[in-house]
This record gives sequence, structure tokens and C-alpha cells, in this order.
Amino acid sequence: MQEEQFKVHNRSITDNNFGDHVIINQGDVHHHHVPAPPQPWKPIRLIPYLRNKELVNRPDLVDKLNGLLPQDSESFNDAALWGLGGSGKTQIALEYAYRRCENPQCSVFWVHADTKAAFTHDYKNIAELFGLEGILDGPELELLRAVNNRIQSEPRWLLVLDNADNLSLFGVGEAQETSGNLFDFVPKGTAVGSVGTVLWTSRDGQIAGSLVRPSHRAIKVSHMTSIEARELLTISRGKDSDDDAGNDDNDEDRDIDQLLEELQWLPLAISQAGAYMRRAETTVREYLAMLSNNEERWPLLKEEQFDLHRKRDVPNSILKTWSISVARIEQENMLASEMLRVMAYFDNRDIPHGMIDDAARSISTTKLSNMDVKRAIIRLKEFSFISLRKGENGSQSYEMHKLVQEATRYAVSTIKPMEQGVNSKWDTTYFARIAVQVVDNLFPNPSEEKDGEGDKFLDMLTPGEKYFAHAIQVADWVEISNQENTVCALLCRVSAYLRSRQRWKEKESVDGRILALHLHLFGPNHLDTILCEQSIAENYDKQHRYQEAAEVAVRVFKNLRTSVGEEDFFTLRALHHVADIMCKVFQFEQAEKLQTHAINLLEKVADERVAELMAESLHCLARAYYGQKKFDKRLVVASMQVKVVEHYWRTLGENHYKTITKMQYLANLLHDLGRYSEAETLQVKVVKFFQDAIGEEHPYTLDSMILLAAIYWSQERSDESQDIKNKVLSLYSKILGRPFSLNFSSSNNLPTLFHSGGHGEYGAMQTNVFASLSNLRSLSSSPPAVAAASIDRQQLAGQPAAESTTTSEYRLFFVFSFLLPFTALILYYWINF
Repeated sequence: MQEEQFKVHNRSITDNNFGDHVIINQGDVHHHHVPAPPQPWKPIRLIPYLRNKELVNRPDLVDKLNGLLPQDSESFNDAALWGLGGSGKTQIALEYAYRRCENPQCSVFWVHADTKAAFTHDYKNIAELFGLEGILDGPELELLRAVNNRIQSEPRWLLVLDNADNLSLFGVGEAQETSGNLFDFVPKGTAVGSVGTVLWTSRDGQIAGSLVRPSHRAIKVSHMTSIEARELLTISRGKDSDDDAGNDDNDEDRDIDQLLEELQWLPLAISQAGAYMRRAETTVREYLAMLSNNEERWPLLKEEQFDLHRKRDVPNSILKTWSISVARIEQENMLASEMLRVMAYFDNRDIPHGMIDDAARSISTTKLSNMDVKRAIIRLKEFSFISLRKGENGSQSYEMHKLVQEATRYAVSTIKPMEQGVNSKWDTTYFARIAVQVVDNLFPNPSEEKDGEGDKFLDMLTPGEKYFAHAIQVADWVEISNQENTVCALLCRVSAYLRSRQRWKEKESVDGRILALHLHLFGPNHLDTILCEQSIAENYDKQHRYQEAAEVAVRVFKNLRTSVGEEDFFTLRALHHVADIMCKVFQFEQAEKLQTHAINLLEKVADERVAELMAESLHCLARAYYGQKKFDKRLVVASMQVKVVEHYWRTLGENHYKTITKMQYLANLLHDLGRYSEAETLQVKVVKFFQDAIGEEHPYTLDSMILLAAIYWSQERSDESQDIKNKVLSLYSKILGRPFSLNFSSSNNLPTLFHSGGHGEYGAMQTNVFASLSNLRSLSSSPPAVAAASIDRQQLAGQPAAESTTTSEYRLFFVFSFLLPFTALILYYWINF
């Protein structure tokens, strides 16, 4: 034992070579370790991005977030920012994290939560900061649990879980194949003495009410306000906001507004556009021109600009940023992803539920329940691909982000055959065709109405408007859908709808597309092509472009006479149209000849549509007689018009819309002949029918009310006439979206009509009306045409004819001046449903 101790404490200095003055201590040396003084506590910060010094403040969202997650709170809080990819969720969270860093007592941690691997990787980085080296290479669950516990040991902390788009990783929805629920390792603020905050960002709105409760603690992040968007564009372009503030270039301001609307005020789209313009030294107008070029649009939107404040391995272009969400939906609900692809070919606004339902059932190979469709719609809403809109009358429809539609169409176009599979239907043609067929099935067809069911055509007006924009949109895909015939038939129904609404400018555009399709499908000499040209002539006519209308109408008549013969119904209708135009340009003698010839031929034609055309022809002939002062012949026309009304009354019933319109023709004629009582009886019925059937704001209703007001005025019932006039003006002002007024003034005791402003479409119409009236007045110093009409009326009423011009003579002028400035000209009014 002593030997062992000697070996351990060997003090022998034999064979050692020490120098001089060496002091040797032969005793034992004992080391006593004194604990080092504790280091002061420091907060731990882990944020992978620099602070965005160019961030545009979005006060509405920031204030909501600060209210949910106050920095001075003494209890645990959580909240979420959710919304469409590229809406700015991460940037808002990043700024909030840096503001929390201003508190020296707060630790801040940033964790990417898009995948389990990213979540675990960031937790490992946090473990290193905490000095937990011993568990870095250990079991994964132990690492996650240790970091969770260590975070909650901090006195005050913030954890940001960014891009938590796959909520199933956290136990929401479908279970994961891999074991473990990451939500178990998210701090809940249960540790004593610790005050924590958790902020989520996600594209999935399902996070509200699941991971974050109650649901109001989840803030939806959508597009910017126009002011915020303009500021972001200015910063992204590298311009000084002060320069823009002093910029008086209205053209550039309009260009900026147009660009922001095109980009739907989406932060990612705006910042990418601004960065491109800065780098390429491109103006806003030049960028807009590139976007409007189909060949340049997708390459431009596919551009990815480097961003210090976004994750680098995440798609950063407009066309690719939503691929993550689409892929997630495909995994969860294939029906929803296919519905999304069909909806990409609709108009992006006011998508009725029926269209979405039809799209779902058109693409599904199995029978779907209403709940299946509802689940798919919910998922699309939760990913912000569509949003619910509520109308004033309680109606509901959906809206799809315009850029989401474009990105979806782009994604479909990039699918390769190998990705589709041998029997796959996923291609552009398939989804565009489904969209065309859905709208074609839903857009009302006026030809389906049956005798005695006159309301059926009028009932098409509301659903027609509901599907109108979608019909125009799907027609754009006529080439890629290979549905030329279907699109052509659909546009013809759209044209009929616009005709019923008297929206002639829009109808002109639609008819132009129809004509192009007809020329492509059938050639210039086909009957359908010629009839389409006739519809175009009508558009010119109704817009008072009479020269263009006459040129086209005469050409149509000649072509029809050559192709189907002079006695064919379509040829006679074309001849009537030419005569009608002749009346409007005061070529009354020529109009009479043409219309008389047409009526004589109509009497020989065996066609169920003859009665309709006969009524219009008689109406035109009566005007031609009036223009030539042949008032005795107007009585013959009136008697024939009565027979027409009786025919419709007997065959279709008194409440059929065709009967009603012919009653209005007769009421107008009776009014001109001074038979005011009979005219009033008929017109009151006409007005009530239109008010009940299509509402007071429809042009048909307003025109009928105008005629009734004229009848009251002719009966010297000025108060009743004024009441109707005021109501009409109020409705027209509402429709036009601007003030619209009429005032009676006296000029030689002549009631005339003045429009406020005297400009625009109605102002121009007013000028034409007064010029026309001047032409009539210049025929004689004391208008004999009016005097003759007055005598004729009094004779009909059994009264002696007056020898001088009276107030009743001017009532005819009132009818002209009161009616013509409106969109439909009552005295020149002819209807062909």
C-alpha cells in the first residue's frame, strides 16, 4: 500500500536536470474550483430574414394583430394571418417579430412550418442557440420536446410559425402517414412564470377555429388598398414617393391605376412588377402593353425577382406561387382541384353556385351528392381561391381572383402528356370545353317559350344577366375548346338577350364576333351569316347611325332576295327594316312604297311569324302616312292594327308579351289620332304588364311609361303626366349613374324637352331631335300636317274642326320631343322577339 502511494506521490528528483535557483515544493498541490459568477440573462433571437425597411404599412391589419397580440400582455396569446399566397402575410409577421425584438426581455423564434423537415430543422437551430448540443443527434421527438420545453422556460417569448399551409402536419384534417403530430411540440404557454405568444401564417383558412381559437383570432389577409398598392409600386420601382406626389401627369396616374387593377392590388404581383420595371427601366405604360400582349404576358408574369424577405426555395413568380396550394388541394380533394381548373375559364366575378355545381357534375365520373360539392367549395374558399359574395337582395355568388385564374390556366397548359397519363383528360381543351358547355346549358334560350307563356321570355332577363359575363368570357376560349358551333349558338342567345335589354353597343360587339364565326363556319352567302348582318344593321339603327344602318340593311335585303327569294319571311323582314330606316331619315314617300310592297307580299306568305311582322309593318306605314300628311290613310292602318291586336289576343291571350307590345303600337296610333281615352285604356294595361313582369327599371317599362305620360299631357292632365315624368327621370338617373333631368319650357307654346348638360349620348340625340323637328316645321309657316291631324281627330270624336292652330296641334310635337331622346324611340318603335 505504501509502495502504491509512493508511486503516486513520487517525490524523487534523481536524474532530473534542473537549473540554478530552482525552488522545489515537495508538498501536495490541491486545486479548489470556485463557481464563476452567473452571466446576465440575454434573450435569444432566431429570425432568418432581414427587417424589411421598405415595408408598406397596412394599418387595418396591423392594428388588428396588435389588438390580438399586445406586447405588454401578461398571459399567453396566439393568432394567425391567413390568406392567398402573395398577399403579404409573411411580411406583416416579420415586421411584428422585429417590433417584439425591441423589447430586451423578449426572445423571438422563427420556424418554417411548411414541411415536417423544415420544422425539425429550425427546431434544431433553436436547440443549438439554447446550448442543447447533447440532443442534436438524438431521437427526433426528444429534440422537438426539449426545444418546446426550453422555449417555454423563457420569461417572455414569441414563436412565429410561418407558411403552415399543410395543417394536417398539426393534426387538422387527414392524418399523416408518418407518426407524430407537430402541434404537440408547439408551446402552449403552460409554464409558470413564462409569457408567450404564437403567431401563425397560413394559406389555409381552416386554421381559424382549429389551431387558433376562437376563429376571430385568425385574420384574413387579402389585397391591398389602392393607396397601399400605389405606395408599394412606387417603392418597388425605386422611385421617390415625393416625386410621385408632385407628379401631375394624369396619364401616368391612369396607367398606374390600370396596372394595379390588372394586378388585383396583390402585393407579390405589384412588387414583382415594380422590380421588373426598375431593372428593365420600363415605364408603367410599357409594362401594361407587355401584359396585354398574349405572347409576352405569361413570360412576364413568370419572372421571379430575388427577395431578401421570402424563403428562397418557394416559387416567387405570379404564375407559380399558388402551385403549393393547388398541390395541397389535389392531395385532399381531387374534385375541388378539377372544379378550380374549370372555373379558371369563367369570368372571375359573380359566379353563381349553379355554375360551380354544374361544373362539378360535368367533370365527375361518379354520382356526386350536394355535400361532395359543398366540401369542395369549402376547401377552395379556405385556400382563398374563391370568396363568397352577397348581393343586395340576399343572393349569393362567388368570386375568383383574376390572377389565380390565370395561374391555373398556365398550370394546366404546362401539364405534359406523361404527367397526364395515357387516358388522362387533364388538358386545356378539356377544361375549356367543360366551361363552355356549362354556360351554354345555363344561359336562357328565348326560343324555348311556348304559346300562352309569354312570361317565359321575359323571365330570361334576370338569369340572362347572371350568366352574361360568363358567356362572353367562355367565348374567348372558342379556339382552344374546339366548340365553334356551341359558342356561336351561345353568342346568338346573348345577342337576343342584349336586344331585349336594348344594350345596342354591347350587342354590336357580340354580333361582330358572331359574324366572324359564321364567316368561318358557313361562308358569306349562308342564311345565318346574312341574318347576322341584319342584326348588325339593327344595332346601327338603334344607335342612330342611320347611314351605316341603311348601307348594311340594303345589302342584306339584296342578298336575301337573291338567296331565298322575295316572298320569303326573312326577305320581307329585311325590306321592312329598310323602310323603317327610310322613315327615320324622313324619306316618307320611299318608305311608303317599300312598306306597302312588303305588306302586300306578307298577305301571301304562310308563316306563323307573319302576324308579328305585319304589326310592325303597319306601324311603319302609319308613320310614313303621317310624314306625308295622309291622315285619312292612317285610319285604315288603325283599323288593321286593331285586327292585329285581336289576332294576338285570341291566339296568345291578353297577357302574352307579344299581345302587349302590339297593344302599345295601337295605343300610340290612337293617341296620334286623338283617341286619347282608348289610348289610355290600352297603355295603362301595357305599363302594368311590364312593371309586373320585368320591373320598373327595364327600358321597355320606361318607354311605356313615357307614352302614358304623353297621353296624359294630351288630355291636359299635367299633374299626372308630371308625376310619371319625374319617376322616369329618377329611374334613368339611377340607371345611367349620373343626374338626368327634363324640363318643360315654352317656345311658341311648343312643349319641348331639355336634358341636363346637353352632352353625351342623350345630348347628341337631343340635337338630332330638334333638327328633325325644325325640318318638319320648315315645311310650312303654320304646320299643315299638324293642323290636318287635328281636324282628323276632331272629326273622329264627332266635334267640329277648328280653323286655327290649337294646343292639341302641338301635342304631336310633344310626343316627338318627349319620346325620341330615350334609348328606345316610341314613335319609331318596332319589336321582333
